[in-house]
Amino acid sequence: MQDPIQTPDQSKRAIIALLFKLMGADDEENLKELGYVMHVGMQLGLEDKDLQEIKLNKDQYHLQPPIEEKERVTILYYLLFFMKADGQIKPKEEEMVRHVGIKLGFRPEMTSDLVTVLKNHANEDVPPEELLSKIKAYLN
Repeated sequence: MQDPIQTPDQSKRAIIALLFKLMGADDEENLKELGYVMHVGMQLGLEDKDLQEIKLNKDQYHLQPPIEEKERVTILYYLLFFMKADGQIKPKEEEMVRHVGIKLGFRPEMTSDLVTVLKNHANEDVPPEELLSKIKAYLN
């Protein structure tokens, strides 16, 4: 039996919960990562009280991969740029992002290539065309 499609609000909350889980992947919580989660939450239209509730109950939210490829890529981007937020991409973060990438329907090689691009630009802006060229090599 197929899982029911999430409502937009459920999906937004699941994305934020995923970011909070990623924040805890390396057993460190830092202000830059928290700021990034708050920024994404604001972009998604969630309020501070929503973010606090999600943080406290993050294991109750499960992301159903969206059907649209663009939406799945957007979620992957949120995860990738979260890892870069504190200037350090840690192995546990990479592992979790690769795992979620697979759940989103992306080849592990693509996710690894994208992580490598981020590592190569750890303390600087990532050229969007570099990420796009990696994605285009794998997607239709």
